[in-house]
Amino acid sequence: MIAGIVDGSCSDCEVLNKTYYLSQDTPDGCVWSEGAVCGACDPTDIILTVTLDGSDYIITVTMDGHVWKKNYGTSKPECCELTDETIAHLTNSGDCDTSSATCVVTALKDGHPCKTDSCLNDCVVCENLPQEWAIDLGAGGWVDTGCGFCDQVQGVFVATVISFPDGCVAQINIQSVCSVSGFDYFFDILLAATDLGVGLAQISAVVTLAKNIGTPLIRHTYRSSTFTQGDSCFALADENGIITLSLDSTTDSNPGFICNAASTDPLPSTIQVWDANA
Repeated sequence: MIAGIVDGSCSDCEVLNKTYYLSQDTPDGCVWSEGAVCGACDPTDIILTVTLDGSDYIITVTMDGHVWKKNYGTSKPECCELTDETIAHLTNSGDCDTSSATCVVTALKDGHPCKTDSCLNDCVVCENLPQEWAIDLGAGGWVDTGCGFCDQVQGVFVATVISFPDGCVAQINIQSVCSVSGFDYFFDILLAATDLGVGLAQISAVVTLAKNIGTPLIRHTYRSSTFTQGDSCFALADENGIITLSLDSTTDSNPGFICNAASTDPLPSTIQVWDANA
């Protein structure tokens, strides 16, 4: 855990104060690392090494130009037993000020404390999502305007994570839920955990309703509250593991066209998502 980093020549250094979960680079190796943190001025790959310098055993933690080091002399440290081990600050170099920052190391014998597929790992979008999400669009909340398929929109759907060039999202696409007067109506759902910068993230689901390819799309976006980069996105979940997303009325497109067109038929204000395999 790194704490006490303050702004130097830039103003977002506080995002570096967090608990880092480092992975061993090779089995039985002496190097552990984690990739860069989003939104900080300094390049911030963090690396822990255990080395033997002559007869001295040394643990070194580096974050670009910032270094913490502890020399154990000839007493070999029991690395797998380390608990709240303080590593002394050595070097402060970069746009952030680590001169008073502390570094505390604890070995995790059982590995990372949360599932690797459900913990937000900074910029790595794919790490934000379980392999499959269950998405409940709400029963009874979708009202037909003309086609008669809106009752098929409501319900629970399972979306599988897929990869796009700009990241990964969970997606379900349902084509031609009905056809009227030569028009094929369909909808899809895209769910993603998004990096907002400054150490925050958010889960959003976009429900798209459409009539034939090339026809203007109707998009309804539901968002979670924000949560801290590095925390599990399931910190937002209730006791049943359910995360509630709220309709973002400020970015919602025209709710008319297909479902819930009348002012007396407002869109569902919330939808719910959870790990389909939990």
